[in-house]
Amino acid sequence: MGDDDRHHNGPGGTDSIDDGRHHHDDTVGDRRLGPVPAVYENARALDGTVRDPDSLSSKRGVNYQSVPEGGRQCAGCGYYIPDKDGDGLGACAIVAGRIEPDGWCVSYVSY
Repeated sequence: MGDDDRHHNGPGGTDSIDDGRHHHDDTVGDRRLGPVPAVYENARALDGTVRDPDSLSSKRGVNYQSVPEGGRQCAGCGYYIPDKDGDGLGACAIVAGRIEPDGWCVSYVSY
């Protein structure tokens, strides 16, 4: 297995590192990044987009990573829904699961 295709099994499941970026598997990764609490179900993102739980992309589908990309991060994305329950994590109007403010994905749109 090469450096660009490593998987690490931890207490929360399987995380992978590709090209030095940390990704969480949608189904078995870090449990903190699992399904969103009810307060986020139909919340509004920074740009006003209303989250529709029935039409969300998977984290894997948008190449979500736990670190910023080129200075861009979820907290500066129009689709980001800021922390509503004090745990330091938010959500996204178009991506399933809890979202780290320092994360990034290919759907990033500057806010």
